[in-house]
Formats: sequence, C-alpha cells, structure tokens
Amino acid sequence: MTCAPQHQSFRLLDARTGWEVASGTGLTGLGDADGIRLAAPTVSPDAVHLDEVLRCLHPPGVAVDPSGRLFRVVDDDRTRVQVRELASGGWSDLALPDRPVWISALSWGRGLLAVADVGADRVLLLRGTPPREVLRVDLAGQLEGRPQLVAVTPWSMLAVVTRDPAQVALVGMDGLVRRRSSLPAAAAAAELGMAWLAEEDDEGPALLLAVRLERGWRRLLRLAPDTLEATVVSASALRCCPPAAVSVEAGDDGTGRIDPVDDPEAEPVRRYLRHGQLRTTALDSGDDNCEWHRIRLDADQPAGTGVRVRVAAVGGPTDQPGDQDWQDLPPGAGDALVVRRPRGRYLRMELELFGDGRQTPVVRAVRADFNVTTSLARLPAVYRADPRAAEFTNRFLSLFDATFEDLDQAVALAPLLLDPAGLPDHVLPALAARIGVRADPSWTPERLRRLLAAWPRVSPLLGTPRGLRRLVAILHGVDVLVEESGQLRPWGSAGQAQLGQVRLFGLSRASLRLGTGRLGEALLEPGADLLGPAYSSGAHRCVVHVPANLPASERPALETLVRAFLPAHISVRVRYAAPAVRIGPPLAVGVATRLGRLDPGVLGGGGERAVVLGRRGVLGGARDGGALVTVGRRAVAGITT
Repeated sequence: MTCAPQHQSFRLLDARTGWEVASGTGLTGLGDADGIRLAAPTVSPDAVHLDEVLRCLHPPGVAVDPSGRLFRVVDDDRTRVQVRELASGGWSDLALPDRPVWISALSWGRGLLAVADVGADRVLLLRGTPPREVLRVDLAGQLEGRPQLVAVTPWSMLAVVTRDPAQVALVGMDGLVRRRSSLPAAAAAAELGMAWLAEEDDEGPALLLAVRLERGWRRLLRLAPDTLEATVVSASALRCCPPAAVSVEAGDDGTGRIDPVDDPEAEPVRRYLRHGQLRTTALDSGDDNCEWHRIRLDADQPAGTGVRVRVAAVGGPTDQPGDQDWQDLPPGAGDALVVRRPRGRYLRMELELFGDGRQTPVVRAVRADFNVTTSLARLPAVYRADPRAAEFTNRFLSLFDATFEDLDQAVALAPLLLDPAGLPDHVLPALAARIGVRADPSWTPERLRRLLAAWPRVSPLLGTPRGLRRLVAILHGVDVLVEESGQLRPWGSAGQAQLGQVRLFGLSRASLRLGTGRLGEALLEPGADLLGPAYSSGAHRCVVHVPANLPASERPALETLVRAFLPAHISVRVRYAAPAVRIGPPLAVGVATRLGRLDPGVLGGGGERAVVLGRRGVLGGARDGGALVTVGRRAVAGITT
C-alpha cells in the first residue's frame, strides 16, 4: 500500500507534443527528439578558434628549432631575445651581434634564426650559438610597409608580411624582393600583429597566415609560393605542429611552456552560447479553478551548466503575470512543487538554459501536473477544516506523494529489469549471474535469452536427467542421453540369478565375521547397512551421450555446463558419438555400390568374376556348382574355386 495520488492531470511539453513557444533566443533542437539545447555561436563558417591554431602554429614572437630549443622576444624590452635549452630548463639572453631597435617577429628555418626588426626596417639572419650574423636584409625603399612577420621558407627565401599596406613579399638571400602581392581585404583590415606564419600544409610547402576575425577567432590563409594568391584553409589541413615537448600556453612553470604573444582577451573555445531562453504560450488546463501542483524536467545538466524554470498561473490566455506572480524553481532542480499556487486556468512558463560555452544542458521534456489528489484526501476532515493549515498540510504531504510515486513507478517497471527480451546484450551475463548461471563466452546472446526465458521451468528440474537434457537443448540445441549406471545394478538373489551375470550380496548381520576375515585388515562395523553395498553399486555414476552434430568448439562449454549443474557427488563422463560408421573405403551410392547378392568370384579367372587375393573378393563354389572351398580339402585355384 502506498500513499501516491490516485488522480492527476498534466500538460507535457516536448518535441512530439510541441513546446508551445511564444518567444525564444539562443536555443536549438525544438523539433529534435533529443531535446532543446544551447545554440552554437554565430561566427564565420571558415573561422578557426585560437586554441586550435595554437596546436599547430607558433606566435610571431616565438621560434622553435628542430632540437626543441625555444626562442622568444622579451615583452618588456622588444630589443632582446631569450633562448631556453631543454637540458637546463632555464632562460638566458641570446647575445645578438647587432642590437635591434624593435623586434616584431621571430622564425626558424633552414638552420637560420630570422629576426624581423621593424624599428630598423630590416631582417637579420643568424646562425649558431652564440649567433653570428649571416645576412642583413634591408627592406627600406623596397617595401612600402615595415616588416611585421617573417618566415624562412623551404625554398631558401624569406617571406615578409607588412602592414599599412598589408602585403606579402618573397625576398631572396641577396636582399632583393623577388615577388610581392597585396593581402585580401579581410587581412588588410585585421591586426596582422595577431598572426602567424608556417611552412607547409597537406598540399605541400606553402605559407600559412592567420588573421584575426574577432575575439578568439581566426581565419587561416594559404599563400601559394608562385603567385602568393591567398585561399582560406581549415585547421584540420595543418601538419606543421610544435615539437612534443613544447606547449604554447600561458605561463612559464619550467615544463617548456611559453607565453603566446597574442590576444590577451581571447576566451577558451566556445561550442555553445552561454545563455538561451524560451517562454511558452499560456498552457490551458481546461479548468477555470485549476491548481497547478508540480513541475518535472527530463533534462541533462553537466557540470558548469544548468536550467532555471519560472512559472506563473493566470486566468486568461492573454493575461500577463506580474513580477510578484512568478515563482522561481530552485536552480538545477529537475522536480519541484509549485509553492505559490494561485488558482488559474492557464500556466505561463519560462525556461532559461545557461552554460560555460564548452557544454550545454539538454531538456527533453517538461511536465506540469495540476489538480492532483494528494494524501490529504485520505485524512479525516478535521485536517482540512482550517484552509491555511490545510494548504500547508497539502504541500507537506505532497513531498511524500512525490517520493511514493517514484517508488511505485520503480516497482511497476521492476519486471522489465528481468525481461531478457528487452535488455541489451551486455547486460544478459549480469542477469544470468543473479540467478546463479555463469555465462560461458561461447554462448550467443540469443541462447542466453532462451535460457533466461525458460529458467522458471528449468530450475525446478536441476539435478535430474530431465533438467539436464532441457538445459543442454536450450543452450546447445542438441538432445543428449543421460545414462545412469545405478539403474543397471548387477545384483540379484539366489535362485533368480545366473552365475557370471549378476553379483550376489549377502544379508549377514555384520560386515565382517570372525573366522572369515583377517584381523588387522578388515573393519568391523556392526551397525552397517546390510543392503548398502547393493544400493551404492554404480549409484553415483552417469554417462552423458552427446550426438555427433555438436560442433567440436562447443564441447568444452557443454562439459562445463554438465559438471556445473549436476550434484557434486555425481561422477559424470561425457561421450561423443562418432560422425558415422564406415566399413572399408568410402563408397559413392549408385556408382560404386550394388544392392543384391554378389556373384561368386574365381581366383585367376577373367572378366568381372576375377578375384585377386587380398582385395576383399568373394570366393564361391566351383564353376560346375560344386561345394565351397573347405579348409583341409584339396582345391585347385582357378578350377574348383
């Protein structure tokens, strides 16, 4: 007996019945059975987040050589470069042969460290430790803008990106500009100081330029080496990644991480909006004196996300509730009672979904119960005499009603947990273990389902030959024969038995009598059962005969099954029938066989009746129909045989 309510009505909101949307922003999935969720942020389709770019490209103020050494520009003083050896783990100043004016970018390639000195409008190429100047490329007069980014290309040229105007140029090692091109308008309007250069992608050697679109988002441009034409590429096409020991992240804690000189306001990658809201139309209960009772959510709320619900009862479909009429349910609650329950035919509801941008809550359905008969109706009328006290008692008992309703539902659905037809395959072994059956790995899910379905009929027969036969037939699909040696006891009584065929057991009062046994070798048992030897002769042995159509791969599982479900004192032996009985070589029916009596053969004769000794020939009588060959009687081979 439970105290769950006997009567209740409800309104359901989901994708199948409809969400009754009056207004909504920042949500998606209103027609999806999986539920509504926060929408993805609106950015350019070809935008790549900063986190994804940092996995493959270095900031402009950072360079890494193939051995894993890190080079970086000192932020406080853009005239110094620091280097970090992996062995020592500490940073040290790099002694430059010529002090730069203002360093804008670094790059490593072809064994050279390129330093873009925007203050002096030049690029320095350094080699070795301490570095020595290999080449000084003066760009004054050759390019309209000053160098903002630099990269040593695989084809032994320098790629220089300038700003005001936004151009890219290829400069030879002799310091002469070989090719130049203007960047697209998007790159020209962007902050090129927030960009990177790379050396290759999936299509081969190329220049990759990341230009800033908005806060935290970039667009990747691939510059063709021959024409410097810019095309948009995705982050998945990038192959140039930093060494495994290098992680371009904020902070320097001694593990090889360095500060990316980039957008300090860039947020972590956001896959969803942080906020979304849905307001429903007036939900009609059909009762002018309706009392709304309970709100239930079928929702998933991962960590960092949540759902807020507000409800208000109104009298008309166009009435708008005041601020004091709204009730806010506890944040994150999936089941709550409507505490302020003014009577009203219509209910207005607001859903607010919020998250951290990385995950989103999912709301599959919302259920609003009204006009619920609670446990207060089962109490004496005195508990309803005072309206205010009755209101409190009704709300108080509703807490228990909600608990009992969940328990009643769990009890009603409990048989489904034991229904093998509705359970997934991976749960079947656990259900079998609950009834004492250890599932063998060779049993298919279909066999295990048949066993679980037939278990109520099989379990009472366990320990008997009939139960064993049913068990084997269900799991292995073969009919076995159980031979009990105890039923064929070779014993009888004098006058009814034949010597040499049965065993006689005496009815003496003691197991051993003086004068017939040897002292010290026989055990005296005056209280022994006189018929015990007869009853126990072969009573604890049985043989299970298995037909030949059982596959050899299933034999170990069958033997384990037989020994597991027979009583422990039974000695069992499993015998497998041979596939067929064959006498002599294999014969093809209708080709090498003949039905009927064989004609007698003649040794040394000719034709079909010729017989060769040792070839399984049939010897008959003589040609004139004489007697058969007899041992000891003279016979002439080929004449009388």
